[in-house]
Amino acid sequence: MASASKPDGGESLGAASRAVVDASVASPPAGSDDGGPSCATTMFPPFEEASQGLSTFANNEGLVGLKDASGKIVLSPRFRYLSGFLPGGVAGGVEAPKDRAVFVTKTGAITEAVLYDNGPDYFVSGVARIIKNKKVGFIDDRGRVVIEPRWDFADAMCGDRVPVCNGCKRGRGDEHDTYKGGKWGYVDRSGREVIALEWSFVERFEGETAIVERGTERLRIDRSGRVLGKAP
Repeated sequence: MASASKPDGGESLGAASRAVVDASVASPPAGSDDGGPSCATTMFPPFEEASQGLSTFANNEGLVGLKDASGKIVLSPRFRYLSGFLPGGVAGGVEAPKDRAVFVTKTGAITEAVLYDNGPDYFVSGVARIIKNKKVGFIDDRGRVVIEPRWDFADAMCGDRVPVCNGCKRGRGDEHDTYKGGKWGYVDRSGREVIALEWSFVERFEGETAIVERGTERLRIDRSGRVLGKAP
C-alpha cells in the first residue's frame, strides 16, 4: 500500500489581528463564541486507520490514487497526500501538480478545500470550508455542500456568529496568508447574515461581545450588532 501520510509543518493556528485576519484559522481559540461542542474540531485520521474498504496505490512519480475492493480505480494517482475517511465518507488530500487542497469522497468526487496546515481545512462543528469560483462556502462530512460559496473569506464554523468578508484581498504575512480590506460581518450556522457586512474588520465573538472596526475606530458590539462603546 502506498504511503498517504500528511506532510509535516505548515501554517500554525493564528488569532485574528487588527485589520488583518489569518487565512489559515481553522479551529477556535479557547473561550471564543459558544465554546464547547459547537466548536469541536475533527481531525482527519490516517488512511491506514479509516480506509472504509478502499486501498491506495502509487504511480512511478509517487502520486497516490484509490482503488476499491475489486481493484477498480476510484481516483487516478494524482495526490501527494490522502487522509483516511471521516464517518460520513469524506477524506482530505493534496492534489498535484499545484498542491491544491481537496476533499474527496469514496465515489471519486473532488471538491477544492481551503488550505490549512499544508492540507485541507479541518471540520469544525461538522463542516469544513470549500472554494468554488474563488468564493468560500461549507461542506459536511458526507461531501454535501451545506452553505453555497459566496464570500471571499469565511472563518471556521465556530458558534453562531461566524466572521465573513467580501471585497477583502488575500496577501502574505510573515508566517501566514492574511485577508484585509473589504466589508466584514457575521453569518449564522445556516449561512444567514446576522450582522451586516458593513465593517472594516471584525474579530471572533468572545462570549456575548466582539470587537469590530470602522475605519480607524475600534468598537465593541453585542450579538445583535448593537454598538456598546469604544474598544481598546
